[in-house]
Amino acid sequence: MLQRLAIFVFIAFLSASAWAGFDEGLAAYNKADYATALKEWQPLAELGLSSAQYNLGLMYAQGYGVPQNAEEAAKWFHEAAEQGHTAAQIYLGLMYVEGVGVQKNDSEAVKWWRKSVEQGNDAAIVPLGWYTANGWGTEKNMVEGERLLKLAASKGKEAAKEKLQLLQETKACLKKASTLIFGEALNCTSKEALRRALKNGGLRATREDDGYWFDKYDSSTALEGSSELSVAYIHGKFAKAYYEFSSSMNTGKVVEVRNMVVRKYGPPVSSFGTPSVGEVRYTWNLKDGIKVEVLRGWPNTTVHLE
Repeated sequence: MLQRLAIFVFIAFLSASAWAGFDEGLAAYNKADYATALKEWQPLAELGLSSAQYNLGLMYAQGYGVPQNAEEAAKWFHEAAEQGHTAAQIYLGLMYVEGVGVQKNDSEAVKWWRKSVEQGNDAAIVPLGWYTANGWGTEKNMVEGERLLKLAASKGKEAAKEKLQLLQETKACLKKASTLIFGEALNCTSKEALRRALKNGGLRATREDDGYWFDKYDSSTALEGSSELSVAYIHGKFAKAYYEFSSSMNTGKVVEVRNMVVRKYGPPVSSFGTPSVGEVRYTWNLKDGIKVEVLRGWPNTTVHLE
């Protein structure tokens, strides 16, 4: 009994001492005295104090008082998150989304956000709801995603209101859209959603840059015979996509690609030119307003599926 009491007193003393050191580190941090903050927090983090681990993660993430180091930041956020530190769980989730300090992994991001929400941290509800509605890192569930976003919106979170409006617009759009590319309805998809779908479908991005109005992908493993897929956007919404098929000295390639589209959508509504020589164009007008074309220029014989 005395031994147990001694252990209890030691733990209580250590806890009080730890918090005193933590508070001293916090006061130093708020004065931009990062060297003192690091001196106080480092040993506490190593002892397992989650708040010290989280703050140490912030210092490495931001480069305050230490060389900026995303991997070291992720390590400390993970230590704190494992102990239930909700802010660390949110920050760690963001790092998994961006692939900063850790391997990019939407499933891990959703896991940590869900843990944070379950412990009552409202800040994680918005990303969890948005990822759930879109099926990023978790099973797609628009009903549950909408519920979470409504909950966040009811708490006054403006980001939730914006995401909720986008989700409701998408749901209305999906009732009329039918043309899909890698599971995304072209009339309704966003740049963010389509980029994810393309890469999940096996395409390798050769350029994804918001400084340009279109992205480029190596499509050779996704659509037989094609070499590249370009996808254009206007105001973050899908505008146009086209596959390129190398067809030098192969006048039959345009027919091959045309027949591939015929098998999916039936005969074209219009055609121009002859496959043996010159410009060629075949057009399909789909019921949801999407236009599909197979075309070949001349003398450049590259075939496009647009």
